[in-house]
Amino acid sequence: MKNASYRGIPCWYNSVTEELKGKNWFYDLLISLNIWLDFNVIKIDSLPLWIEVDEIEKK
Repeated sequence: MKNASYRGIPCWYNSVTEELKGKNWFYDLLISLNIWLDFNVIKIDSLPLWIEVDEIEKK
């Protein structure tokens, strides 16, 4: 699991399963709501997701 941020909400990102999970239950709820809004109301193609990259992946 890697540190990530989705629309400023702190979360964990699993690159193997591509799962996005909030760091607590409230953040989980906010992420679910925002993902629903992004795909059903705003209709964006990709999520505004920031994923922390460690030194090994940079090389």
